[in-house]
Amino acid sequence: MFRFTKTIRGKVITYVYLSVISILGLILVVYVITLNNSLQSNAITNLQLNVTDVAEELNNKNIEALTLARMMAVAQEQGMFGNRFTTLEYIHAVLESKERYKGAYICYEPDADGRDAEFAGLIGEPGLTRTGRFIPYWKRDRVQPNTLTLESSIGMDSSLYYQGVKLIYEGNYTEAIGLQQESQPSKYYNMDTLRLAHILHGSTHRGFITEPYFYNDSPIIEHVSPIQIDGRFAGVAGIDRRLSEIRQFLSQRRVYNTQEYILVSRMGRIIAATHDTSMIAHTIENSLYEKVLFSLYTIRKHDSVYVTKMKDPRLKKDYFYAGTHIDLGDWTLMAQVSEEEIIAPTREALLPTLLIAALGLLGLFPLLMWIANAATRPIEKAISTAKRIASGQLEHEIDVAPQDTESTELLDALRAMSNSISYYEQFKNLLYKIATRLISVRAERIDEHLNEALAQISEVIGCNRSHVIRYSVGDDALYFTHRWSEDNSEPPASMSAPYGKDQLPYVLEELKANRTIIVEKVSDLPERANKEVQLMEAIGIESFIMVPLHIEDELKGALLFNAIGFRHTFKERTIELLELAGFIFLSALERRSFELEILAWNQELERRVDERTAELAKANDDLASVNKELESFSYSVSHDLRAPLRHISGFSDLLKRKVYDKLEESERKYFDKITAASTEMGHLIDDLLSFSRMGRVELKKGTVRNDIIINDIITNLEGVLADRDVEWTIGELPDFEGDPTMIKLVWMNLISNALKFTRDRERTEITIGHEDRDGKQVYFVKDNGVGFDPEYKHKLFGIFERLHSNQEFEGTGIGLANIRKIIVDRHDGEVWAESVQGKGATFYFAVPITMDAQHVT
Repeated sequence: MFRFTKTIRGKVITYVYLSVISILGLILVVYVITLNNSLQSNAITNLQLNVTDVAEELNNKNIEALTLARMMAVAQEQGMFGNRFTTLEYIHAVLESKERYKGAYICYEPDADGRDAEFAGLIGEPGLTRTGRFIPYWKRDRVQPNTLTLESSIGMDSSLYYQGVKLIYEGNYTEAIGLQQESQPSKYYNMDTLRLAHILHGSTHRGFITEPYFYNDSPIIEHVSPIQIDGRFAGVAGIDRRLSEIRQFLSQRRVYNTQEYILVSRMGRIIAATHDTSMIAHTIENSLYEKVLFSLYTIRKHDSVYVTKMKDPRLKKDYFYAGTHIDLGDWTLMAQVSEEEIIAPTREALLPTLLIAALGLLGLFPLLMWIANAATRPIEKAISTAKRIASGQLEHEIDVAPQDTESTELLDALRAMSNSISYYEQFKNLLYKIATRLISVRAERIDEHLNEALAQISEVIGCNRSHVIRYSVGDDALYFTHRWSEDNSEPPASMSAPYGKDQLPYVLEELKANRTIIVEKVSDLPERANKEVQLMEAIGIESFIMVPLHIEDELKGALLFNAIGFRHTFKERTIELLELAGFIFLSALERRSFELEILAWNQELERRVDERTAELAKANDDLASVNKELESFSYSVSHDLRAPLRHISGFSDLLKRKVYDKLEESERKYFDKITAASTEMGHLIDDLLSFSRMGRVELKKGTVRNDIIINDIITNLEGVLADRDVEWTIGELPDFEGDPTMIKLVWMNLISNALKFTRDRERTEITIGHEDRDGKQVYFVKDNGVGFDPEYKHKLFGIFERLHSNQEFEGTGIGLANIRKIIVDRHDGEVWAESVQGKGATFYFAVPITMDAQHVT
């Protein structure tokens, strides 16, 4: 044995065997560790990819819902606002076309379109409040999803979906978060995140996704977009989504048996949990998974998936948890998978590996013996030859071993690998450029760029003709919509016709099954493709590849690349890259279709708005004519009533002087009531004549000296107010151009009302002032009287409208109507009032800052 190790063969065997055993042992250890880490890493990577894909799908669903809400808001902003019946039809059509959503609504601010008073009488009508506010809500029936019902939206002043969006639109984040107790944020929530999210994503003016909450015992979230009219907040448009739909979606995306999902909102509330529905709408700290969710919720990043390992709080077993951020909505998605399921493939793979390694080591010795013999045989032959030469035997020649080809083969393999990598990178970069171009181009130029992209892809994969094909569900046929040919030849007339089951039965079947057809020799197609073979041989197609285009398992079309006049072998990964190209093409076509559809909608809306505007203009003209006739009628009737009333009053006075003392007490009361009624009737007729005269009398324009007018009125009232304690506060009252006589009547009515409704106060406080507001001069009279209920302030300036009875305060209900006619109709101004019942009232009138002839009519 010792002698054997001294020989070259022994040394080779000994050194090589020991070295190989050591190296193989080390390799085996490294391999086992690497295999274990690799399998676990692959499993975790698959989990990360799954979470990323699901998060992207959730983000896309949010984009779709928020885009739909924004589209509804844009429709309002671009002309539909105020067209209430058109809006109801539009919301109904939107919800009817989108079966996955629970409801759709549009809510206006109070009197945002100036039509609340017009609809105020329709109490109980769905979509309206008692005041006529427009708040329609179309809801899908839970049992019969195709049935839609109209309701009125509720809880707007305390809800995230309306008041919350309004407050966030105005930048009041803290107040928005504190709206609803049921939507309070988690204690781990940082409000700066909300503000930052809105700045980054432009959500303040585009849209908002609410926190989860219960509506009629059904957990929902809402995608809401503000309606902006002339730069102001005018209401919201929104879409409801059931959380059960999100939970069902997550349940369908599980790739492991033990995999579960939890979806958390921006404020740390649970939107969906596939394994426990009782967690819905609760905050992180109120669930068993507080520790895990806290970790993923607070450490989440916008561009990565965070993975950690912890014990499941329910099952007390080790689980891997993966969490990622969903941009739109600022949500956090968490997936969990048991460690046991993750490492199971590692255990299954290690046992055969160890067995193979042991057998390999046992079989290594004979192999090394053979290698040692092969390696030392030339040397032994040389030694033998040298010995023969030394002995004088020179007739033997030295054998020369032939050269091997391993290096050449290795070089060829590397060269082929380099070519494959170069092809893949070239194709991938081309698709990136195509996608970037199709995203940025306008819809009307998409067709042009699709044809250019067909040419570029055909050149890379080696084909000389290519097509984009669209599938029509209605006639179950394929249409060739885009075409590129290397020789720029015109397509045959038959290409413009649809291709259905009669022409391409095999192709239609494969495309509907979402299977790519790759054929390097047309004659290799199966027998059931005889019609396709005949058609392609007639055209000259020898090889082709056809990639189906699907959206949610629904066939939309295909990409077709032909080799005409030669047989072509497609390179590896071509199918994978063409499927990506198909997704890019289909996205561009869908965007074009969507944008063109929106354009058509907008044109239709503009047409309807123009028609409605013309109708309203005619209605306004008719109304002006009726008002003029009504004023003339009121003047004539009031004037004609004066004569008989004078007779009644005069003869009553004569009769009273002759018989009053002879009457009994009850008869005197009747007489007094007749006298009082005739007097009151006289005042009413005088006021009505004055009101009618305001619309007929010629306006005499001049400079209105407000301070002089106010001083005259107060001076004339001194005798009447001798027994009252009145404190006057009079501010600066700028002059303006108008009719001084009419404006004096306005001031007299406002001051008289202030004195009348403060007469039960020990000390009357009246403030008269002015302020500049929105390009108009605003004047006001404020008192500390009984005030009025603000809910009925829209009735104040109507003729004969009174908020107090005659027993409380006398009056005819014409004074404020006169003010409205003078300011609004004759001076192009505005009138309004504000009050807190029991704490006084403030009456305002406003006129343009520059009152010239064009404003005074």
